[in-house]
Formats: sequence, C-alpha cells, structure tokens
Amino acid sequence: MKSDEKLRLVLDTDAGIDGAIALLYALADPGIRLEGVTTARGATSASHAAERALRLVRLIEPGCDADVAAGAESPLERGIAEPDPAAHGRGGLGDVLLPPSDRTPAAESAAAYLARKANEAPGQIALVLAGPTTNWALAVREDPGIGTKFKSVFVAGGTVLEPGDATPVAEANFHADPESAAILFRTAEPLTAIGLDVSAKLTIGRSELERMEPYVPAARSRAVRLLARLIDYRARHPLHPGQPVGRVPLRAAAAVLAAASPEPFVYREWYAEVAAEGGVTAGMVVADRRSAPDPAAGRRVRFGVDVVPERALHRFMTAFMRE
Repeated sequence: MKSDEKLRLVLDTDAGIDGAIALLYALADPGIRLEGVTTARGATSASHAAERALRLVRLIEPGCDADVAAGAESPLERGIAEPDPAAHGRGGLGDVLLPPSDRTPAAESAAAYLARKANEAPGQIALVLAGPTTNWALAVREDPGIGTKFKSVFVAGGTVLEPGDATPVAEANFHADPESAAILFRTAEPLTAIGLDVSAKLTIGRSELERMEPYVPAARSRAVRLLARLIDYRARHPLHPGQPVGRVPLRAAAAVLAAASPEPFVYREWYAEVAAEGGVTAGMVVADRRSAPDPAAGRRVRFGVDVVPERALHRFMTAFMRE
C-alpha cells in the first residue's frame, strides 16, 4: 500500500466496549477508509449492535457514509450465551447512552454484505473480524469463493502461546463459536490472527489518555471523551481474570492496528486449525510449532505473537490527535 493510499476496511464487531474502541480508532486513523461495519451478537443482540454502530458513527464522524449491516444472532451450532449486563453496562457500552442516528441498518444481512463487498472489489478491501466469527462462516456458506477475495483478513481472536481466557486453552471469541472459527481457519487467505499473545501485552489506561488530552483537536474531543469513558468502565469491570489493574487490553483495536500498520507487531506463521469439538478445548487453536511441521496440520496462518507496545500505542493515540 502506498504511503498516501488509505486502507479500505470493513469491520465486523459486536460494537460492545472493546469493539467500540476499535471502531473509534478506525474512524480516527487518517490512513483508514472505513467502508462498512457488520455486527454479530456479543455484548447485546446483533440488531442492537448495528444500531449502536450507527450511533457511534453519527456521533464521532457524522460525514462517514460507511454501511452498517446486522448479522448473526446466534452461533452456528451452539446455544446463545447471555451477556453479563454488569460486564457491559446498559446498552452494551458501559452505561454510555448515545443519541439516535438518522440512518437505519442495511436491508441485507452481514453475510450477504461481506460476500458482496468481496466480489465487488476483489483484493482491495481488508476485513477485520473483531468478535465471534459467525458472519464469516455464513458468508462463506453463501459464497465459498470469497475466502481469497479480501486483500487481507485479520481476526481478533485465538491464542497460541498465552493461556486462554474463556477456558484454560481457548480465547473467548473463538470459544463463543468454535465451529465458525474453524471454518475461518480453513477458508480465509491470507489470514492473520491477533489474539491474546498480543493483547495481553498491549494495554491502555488513564496515563495514556492524560498524555493525549493537551494535543487533541476540537474535532476529536468528543471521540476521546467517549474513549475515556469506555476505558474507565472496562478497567472497573474486567471481562476476564488477570487484567492488569487500571489497564484495558486493546483486543479488537489491536487487529485494526495490525491491518493498518503491521510494523509494531512480531509475527510467526504456522499450520493451524481450530478445535470445534469438546468443552474446554472448543475454540482452541492447534498450531504445529515443530521444526518440521506437517502441512496436514491445517492451513498456513500468520499469528501475531508479540508487540512493541510503545509503537502500537503511539499509532493508536496519534490517530486521535489529528484533525
């Protein structure tokens, strides 16, 4: 990508606190052109997530005409896990209530939207999957040919080197719909997984927000105030044990950062698949890390395994300091 060329991006998210932080960043980064948002069930229903995404876009970037399409209301084959209201707050955004948008979600489903975008501009659009990957699996079922038609696919999920958070070995997004995650690993190319191996090391807190404040232009002040409220709420209501006190992992935002600016991250490629069966192991990434790997162990996937936090946070923060 040329230095002056914007990354065309579609973001799939549940638009909860973590997803909203990623959406705010995608709207703020001058190197990104957000073309669409698709939503799935997570902090709330997928339809409520779509309404929330529209409200976020209207509030923060009213001139943005990105499409918003609601998607899957349940995993492919498993029951719906009801979200914890205390973890996400009223409305899924940490008790932040947003004014309504004058737009409505697209008539087409998220799966249909993803298939259409892939076919309209093959090799030109990056896709970031920032929650359970159900919409991808449904899109591939609708059109199996889209697996290689995105410029790149990044997923905020999985773990190889770090312990899991939903179970000892599985990350929450993959564990929420392991069948869809398994389909993603079998069909998406090129695929990069930015999971707990990165987000465990990439956190943000009050100190970074306070450093940003003097340099935030008026046009970005509303976004930064909202960002601060989301981070404060998540710091007080961590989703998983082990979250550093007063710090919030940039989980979904890390995948958007990697799509836009890969330099702060360290990558390894392994043949890998996702375990779809079992209880504790459902959603576990099985990567062949042997010196002589077996190609039959799955598809080749690029994994983010480390990050230089200072560089990644600099990119994240400076996006909100530009007009």
